[in-house]
Amino acid sequence: MEVSRAYNVLTHKADEIVTYPPGDAMSTRTDTPDEGRTERLNFRLTAQQSSVIRQAAQIEGKSVSDFVLDAATSAARRAISDQQLFTLDDEAFDRLLAILDAPPKPDPKLRKLFEDTAKFRNS
Repeated sequence: MEVSRAYNVLTHKADEIVTYPPGDAMSTRTDTPDEGRTERLNFRLTAQQSSVIRQAAQIEGKSVSDFVLDAATSAARRAISDQQLFTLDDEAFDRLLAILDAPPKPDPKLRKLFEDTAKFRNS
């Protein structure tokens, strides 16, 4: 388990995140009890894909549904995280926050653009 500081580019908030090594039970937990599952996903797969998934589910002692749900949820969280979060060491993180907190530098071209309201009326 590793704890690091992260910045969420969507919420603009700093937070600590916990990551687990691949294969660790916590890295793929869905935290969703069966009772709360109301949605369905249907997809087709090859016989070979089905065989591999069933074998892996059996090895991990999970139902095929739980195995596929855990794997898909884990992959989805990684994909989202890759677009929303990035981690930095403490020094770089503090520099980033200082840059984000600093007032913007004046930009004469941008000011001129916003003063010309005609450009916005034609949109």
